[in-house]
Amino acid sequence: ASSTPTLCISTPLTNITHATTLATGIGVATGLPAGVTAAWAANVITISGTPTASGVFAYSIPLTGGCGSINATGTITVTANMTAAAASSTPTLCNNTPLTNITHVTTLATGISNSGVLGANGLPAGVSATWAANVITITGTPTASGVFAYSIPLTGSCGSINATGIITVTAAPTAVAGTAIATCSSDGAINITAGSSATNQASILWTSNGTGTFVDAASLTTCTYAPSAADITAGTVILTLTATNAGCTDAIDTKTITITVAAAPVAGTAISTCSTSAAVNITAGSSATNSSNITWTSDGTGTFTDATSLTLCTYLPSAADIALGSVNLTLTETGNAPCANVTSNKTLTISTPTTAVAGTPIATCSSDGAINITAGSSATNQASILWTSNGTGTFVDAASLTTCTYAPSAADITAGTVILTLTAIANAGCTDAIDTKTITITVAAAPVAGTAISTCSTSAAVNITTGSSATNSSNITWTSDGTGTFTDATSLTLCTYLPSAADIALGSVNLTLTETGNAPCANVTSNKTLTISTPSTAVAGTPIATCSSDGAINITAGSSATNQTSILWTSNGTGTFVDAASLTTCTYAPSAADITAGTVILTLTATNAGCTDAIDTKTITITVAAAPVAGTAISTCSTSAAVNITAGSSATNSSNITWTSDGTGTFTDATSLTLCTYLPSAADIALGSVNLTLTETGNAPCTNVTSNKTLTISIPPTAVAGTPIATCSSDGAINITAGSSATNQTSILWTSNGTGTFVDAASLTTCTYAPSAADITAGTVVLTLTATNAGCTDAIDTKTITITVAAAPVAGTAISTCSTSAAVNITAGSSATNSSNITWTSDGTGTFTDATSLTLCTYLPSAADIALGSVNLTLTETGNAPCANVTSNKTLTISITPTAVAGTPIATCSSDGAINITAGSSATNQASILWTSNGTGTFVDAASLTTCTYAPSAADITAGTVVLTLTAIANTGCTDAIDTKTITITVAPTAVAGTAISTCSTSAAV
Repeated sequence: ASSTPTLCISTPLTNITHATTLATGIGVATGLPAGVTAAWAANVITISGTPTASGVFAYSIPLTGGCGSINATGTITVTANMTAAAASSTPTLCNNTPLTNITHVTTLATGISNSGVLGANGLPAGVSATWAANVITITGTPTASGVFAYSIPLTGSCGSINATGIITVTAAPTAVAGTAIATCSSDGAINITAGSSATNQASILWTSNGTGTFVDAASLTTCTYAPSAADITAGTVILTLTATNAGCTDAIDTKTITITVAAAPVAGTAISTCSTSAAVNITAGSSATNSSNITWTSDGTGTFTDATSLTLCTYLPSAADIALGSVNLTLTETGNAPCANVTSNKTLTISTPTTAVAGTPIATCSSDGAINITAGSSATNQASILWTSNGTGTFVDAASLTTCTYAPSAADITAGTVILTLTAIANAGCTDAIDTKTITITVAAAPVAGTAISTCSTSAAVNITTGSSATNSSNITWTSDGTGTFTDATSLTLCTYLPSAADIALGSVNLTLTETGNAPCANVTSNKTLTISTPSTAVAGTPIATCSSDGAINITAGSSATNQTSILWTSNGTGTFVDAASLTTCTYAPSAADITAGTVILTLTATNAGCTDAIDTKTITITVAAAPVAGTAISTCSTSAAVNITAGSSATNSSNITWTSDGTGTFTDATSLTLCTYLPSAADIALGSVNLTLTETGNAPCTNVTSNKTLTISIPPTAVAGTPIATCSSDGAINITAGSSATNQTSILWTSNGTGTFVDAASLTTCTYAPSAADITAGTVVLTLTATNAGCTDAIDTKTITITVAAAPVAGTAISTCSTSAAVNITAGSSATNSSNITWTSDGTGTFTDATSLTLCTYLPSAADIALGSVNLTLTETGNAPCANVTSNKTLTISITPTAVAGTPIATCSSDGAINITAGSSATNQASILWTSNGTGTFVDAASLTTCTYAPSAADITAGTVVLTLTAIANTGCTDAIDTKTITITVAPTAVAGTAISTCSTSAAV
């Protein structure tokens, strides 16, 4: 290559050239960055473009023409743009409060602009940003408030990138609750904002140590507080004003509401007295709360005694009070400051004595029902009146002196008398007034003429007393509105009536039974009708002949009736009548049993009440209808001979049949149910079908009957399966319809000699076939296209699918190496199936050897690979046509060699017990660490570089030294790092004072 460039992503590449000899062009280049292409002209390959992806690209461009297999190769390194991640936080804090560090993670940067400069890049005054180890850190204490949208430019390699974010700094709030408040428990909700204020607040909130109710608790001007019952009982409530601003500590101030309980007098319930009564005690139900100072007053001119007492106070109404009818009494309770006096009222009603007059006695008939009972009644000075009785009858308007009625009950009528009582109900304070009178009740006559009766115009006199009776009187008389003759007209059992010629002409007379009533009851009548009928006649009409297929037929031809009230058709069969009571519209539908019997007798009955029914009959003769069956539809091919058309045909009740059609073809044996054939004409074939008709001649009176079926005439189908198909085993389902066609088919179907899966197997355009594993192993599948048309032979054609097995590279399991190791063999677990042409590549910049080998290929990571910590290795297997190339990937992890420093030697005393052994210890690039020893002591936190302790054993103390070993366990691919240090253990001194001794206080030194 003319150069091995390193450039930034999205930056135009300075052309790279390769001079060639004896080539005629180039093949498809591999490994070039996206956005970069290669072209060949005049024996020079020119690589140009603008890369849009970053990485180390080892390209390979195959030459074409001449001899040999030569690739032009080289490397292009594309560096990605710097990046800055989002801020670790978007804080809101109070002015002059230290900021919790904000960080931005960066890549590929080497620093930032204005590093360490307070207030730079849009940061608040007092806040700065620094960069180290790919992290921007924002620190400081803001000294100004506001919303700060900062933008910090990155410095380094590629791109123009800023780290951005927002810091919100707020000012500290203040709060003044205002002056204390005194209120009365009856004042309800009060405005509590007098003297209150706040500054720098985002919001304020009033709260209390009570249980009352706030309205507008977030307002400094309109907030009200309604003390609860518990607040009033407590007597005071502390109000708290809290001013809030995000990021700052709330400002709080308080004030007190003092609550005095209001007076609560209760005058008690209203009371009444009579104008003739003495002075009345007015204190019933009265009380006073929160004060013992009370006074009774009134708006009248009566006289009080003990007017300051809640138990003894009385009032004597004056003449003026009595004239007015009532006075208002007021109880006043004196309130404790700041509460006002409170009053409570009740009414003293003064009533006048009542009078009552029931009026004159009453005589009534039991049939009169409800009667007005108020004649002569009156009352004075009543609150209301009420009528009652010693009976069980019913009152209406029982509280009226003018409209009240009483309806005696059956028990009252049986008793014969009822006592009525008028009560004038006194106004409160006075006694009710009472007066009575009597109702005398006479039972009414109750004649019953009985049920209506009938007689014939030709009959003798008829007894008319059936069902008749008379109650409460034995004096009765029968009369009529006709001119006939009675016998025993005063008898309830023997009376008869003989209709006159005029009665017969009218057809009926009304008969009346009159019973004489006992005073004050009137006479009572009861009526019934005597109907006089003329004998009826009936003519059934002419006999009927019908066909079993005619269904319901009108049977009234020639029928008539006279003097009938009704007619009815019946039969000795089991058929169905409609309008069986009609001489003009009645129909009869013979049943299956009637048709089998062949005849049915119809009977016409004419009826007239009081006379004998008239009856006449006629016969229906039923002939069974023809019932041809043409059979099921049939098909034939346009190229076939004459077709037998009789399949499924039959004829019942006649042997005379004929086959016909609406076509122009030719019949043979057209009168046979078994031998008849039909040869379609050219016109029939052109139409595609003909209708065949089987006609059966009916027996009189039945008509001929036909039955039809269709002969479908099909054209022979054709089928073309189309061109053979080549596919790759990895292609899955493929459309197999290319070049396929069919004609004259009603349907098509694709099948195969394989075991794959069809979708839309009945389609000439969308059918797909997915070869099975067995198909792929066999290498070919024969597809069959079948075109079908009813009546004709199926058309069949085939074609072959050839299946090439796809490449199947396996890169193998992930591997690891150490940054200090030599080139690593990367082929472990790799394989390639169905092709021996393979290539290893990577997304790193390391070096391959034997990059086309599945057993010998090695990779030596570059410094850039080691810095990244891993590379992706790709195994590409070239596919056999028509199969494409296939890749498989695995990861090579590159670990850094660990280090271990055990630290400084340790001196300890045998009595010190467990000691921390980590002083001066460190490790780098380790997966983990572990402390061990050549002694038998005990470790705690043996995997820690800061908290591990060791307690020497008795054997360690005896030995005097212990060697400690720190092992830094390497990440996969590298060797563990080991370092040691020594603990020197000095045995602690011991002292024994001996056993306890005693001496006497008078003894010498002991």
